[in-house]
Amino acid sequence: MENVLIIAEQSGGHLKKATLHAIAAGQAIAGRTGGKVHVALLGKGVGALATELAGYGVTVHAADAAGLEHYLAEAFAPVVAELAKAAG
Repeated sequence: MENVLIIAEQSGGHLKKATLHAIAAGQAIAGRTGGKVHVALLGKGVGALATELAGYGVTVHAADAAGLEHYLAEAFAPVVAELAKAAG
């Protein structure tokens, strides 16, 4: 059983199309491996997006903090690493 972790892309309170395509691909892979799809959502004020993502049947791991408002590797990398550990 292999889980799939997707890092959601969002901007201005909207999910990027690439995220939805990644979810579809992740669900196909997880269906073949018996795993689950986990989506990491990072940013500021992402609660509504987390709810939207959950509607796609995935497990959402949201990190909502002012320091995650802009895509910066220094801020995102440690959070993603912890989420990857949590997702298994």
